Amino acid sequence: MTIMDNTNANRISAITAGTIKLLRRGAAKITVVFVLALAVVSGFSQGAPLKKAASVIEDADNAKTIFNFLHFASTYNGYKYLETDSVTNGDGQTLGDQSALVYRFYCTDGDNTDVVFFVNQSGQIYKTKIRHSTGFPFVAANLSIQLIGHLVTGSDDKMTAEQKQQINELIEKADAHGLMDFWLAVETM
Repeated sequence: MTIMDNTNANRISAITAGTIKLLRRGAAKITVVFVLALAVVSGFSQGAPLKKAASVIEDADNAKTIFNFLHFASTYNGYKYLETDSVTNGDGQTLGDQSALVYRFYCTDGDNTDVVFFVNQSGQIYKTKIRHSTGFPFVAANLSIQLIGHLVTGSDDKMTAEQKQQINELIEKADAHGLMDFWLAVETM
């Protein structure tokens, strides 16, 4: 053991002894308050990924783009946040590091579509799912995929060459749902 190690060991012993004295004097209450404060702060930080994803979905231009993927050639009439839901795996076990935001998008013709946005621990939207729709989501977009493809590739300043290749493959498949998921993943990086 070197002298530095002895010095550190002495400091640790002194800190431990001091902590024990404080605990005996009633500092246990302060410790409990401190631990509770850390739990509260931790809880707030867990909401940050959802706030990040929600801010992307709720951005006026982004909400209209999502709507155009869903109901291309229809008239956008807004959205409504419905709920935050937990995410489970195939066995029904809740995945604690993932959440789902559910929004309803409205057409002026009365149709609406509920979309589940799956969000990971960093706030990235990695997948979407249609929960319910009174219309036919993605049908018009699939028919007009070239136009939708240009909307996404227009934001190429954020995309790598590999990502551009993935988009071209989705355009070739006429997969508006996959294209929307990819666009959301890029927007929430």
